[in-house]
Amino acid sequence: AVALLDDVSVASHSGEKPQSKVWTHDDQWWTVMPRDSGAWIWKLQGNAWSPHLQLSNDSSVHADVKANGDLTHVLLYVGVYSQLAAVEYDDVRDQYSPWSLRPELVDVVLSGGVETATIDVDSTGRMWLASDAGSTVEVRHSDGLYTDWSAPITVGTGITSDDIAAITTLGNDSIAVMWSN
Repeated sequence: AVALLDDVSVASHSGEKPQSKVWTHDDQWWTVMPRDSGAWIWKLQGNAWSPHLQLSNDSSVHADVKANGDLTHVLLYVGVYSQLAAVEYDDVRDQYSPWSLRPELVDVVLSGGVETATIDVDSTGRMWLASDAGSTVEVRHSDGLYTDWSAPITVGTGITSDDIAAITTLGNDSIAVMWSN
């Protein structure tokens, strides 16, 4: 049987980008979507999405989510001046809350001309971010609490302003970056 979900009104569209916005944890569905008051984690309850935890006051964000056990990282992409949130799941309270080791948002400054960005965490715990930057594809990385990011590393050139990139880990301490051209 197919269950239809109730419509959700969001503040900005999320289509045409490679970012992941939906995940499952503890047999429940979750998503990050913007509403007029900012970016929120939503929880699917029955056939309806309910706002659960506000991550940001910015209603124009495009999220990319990386769930990793009880810890979930959310890139709040808004262009050059994006941010990274981290939330942890509490089984007893059945809810997410800011990560106790780093409850605040982290600024992630990207290069000019960026159209989108995605994140992933490799098997060593290093977080990677891929983005397009005008005519290049760049990656950055961060360790530990993911507060400090490396300088951009150019992995591709000759793309146009309409091309995008995405990153994924391969499970053997390696990453893969894909981009359109």
